[in-house]
Amino acid sequence: MKYQYIILIFLLFIGCNVQKNDTSQNSKIIKAKLYKIDFKDSIIIYRIRNEKMDGVFAKGRYCENKAKKQKLLQENKTYTFILEQESVDNHVSIVRDVDYYMAGYLIRKAGTPTIYYWNCLNVCGEYIIKEN
Repeated sequence: MKYQYIILIFLLFIGCNVQKNDTSQNSKIIKAKLYKIDFKDSIIIYRIRNEKMDGVFAKGRYCENKAKKQKLLQENKTYTFILEQESVDNHVSIVRDVDYYMAGYLIRKAGTPTIYYWNCLNVCGEYIIKEN
């Protein structure tokens, strides 16, 4: 019985220390100006920019997960985005520079300095999900 209590306390300790984290190793928090929104049939292409980079990402046009604290995204406004970038193998010396398509639409053309982000964790459809 004594060992059961020790195991139970240990499991509670482990359970309390594990926190849900929506960001991964490849995610970055970037504050940038949303300078262009392209509406397509089933997707929205977002083009962002700050002093250090130009970026692009695409999301599905319709958001199924409605959050309580969300705000309609507008062009020429600055937002904080949680973006996920394709993982890069540091052991490979060849840089991948390819065209990126989503739903048949060109998102990023090869040879451009624009950074392609394959996901934005805090954008759903036309809305950005606000923290607190």
